[in-house]
Amino acid sequence: MKVRFCENNEGSGAVYKRLKADFPDHSIKRKNCVKCCSTCNISLFAVVDSNPLRGKSGEDLYQKIAALLKADPMTSVN
Repeated sequence: MKVRFCENNEGSGAVYKRLKADFPDHSIKRKNCVKCCSTCNISLFAVVDSNPLRGKSGEDLYQKIAALLKADPMTSVN
């Protein structure tokens, strides 16, 4: 499972850092742009396996991604 954060998405940096600390063996990266500008402009989000995942808050986004990573630990190759 790949998780990508856009550097331009305000507020996602804290979620990224927390996920990297809590799930160091998973593929979690920050990119200059993840090509989801319409989503990036309106909400906190990350791209999980090519699908945008939005959160109402940083904690909400973290919980959604953490649940996915916990459910599928075998696909976490860096």
